[in-house]
Amino acid sequence: MSNTEAPVVASNELFGSGMVLTVILRDDSPMIHCGDSPAYRSVRVDLTPEQVAAIAPRKTGSNGRQEEYESISKAFIEPNAPGHFRPEAQRRDVK
Repeated sequence: MSNTEAPVVASNELFGSGMVLTVILRDDSPMIHCGDSPAYRSVRVDLTPEQVAAIAPRKTGSNGRQEEYESISKAFIEPNAPGHFRPEAQRRDVK
């Protein structure tokens, strides 16, 4: 069963009280234009119970009394709209 087919539950064994997605954004313009350090900001998004259920690590087994779960390896933020402008798709090598 894939995560998209997993039943939606209000809580999870690991994240019963919910989850927050934190995204750290980096602004390189101070470094590029002034030689200063990059500026950072963070954005926190409370996830709905359905979102928590979709991304919560699944139990993979146990080692004695210690339960084992998947670990989050990587996450990507991508546009959801078809035909969304992607700058990297518009680049062309100039000769």
